[in-house]
Amino acid sequence: MAGLVAEKKNVVVIGSGVAGSLVAKSLQNEAAVFLIDEKEYFEITWASLRSMVEPEFAKRSVISYSEYLPHAKIVTSTAVNITDTDVFTAQGSRIR
Repeated sequence: MAGLVAEKKNVVVIGSGVAGSLVAKSLQNEAAVFLIDEKEYFEITWASLRSMVEPEFAKRSVISYSEYLPHAKIVTSTAVNITDTDVFTAQGSRIR
């Protein structure tokens, strides 16, 4: 069995809220992770109140996916159909 390299499984995460972001970050080195979301960034929404009184804080409440998911593939779209083996996006992509 020496020399055999296991192929990474594909994992599709739909939505990048707190849970989706955590799952994608946790698995990005173990699997081929695809994160599907309409935005290209994670927004810490509960920080918006503080940003209203401290505008400089707003810069820290938006984090680009590439900053914390360097090994994941980001798909900026919505999922429109999910089957047992595929996920289809609104932009016409198919992820297996």
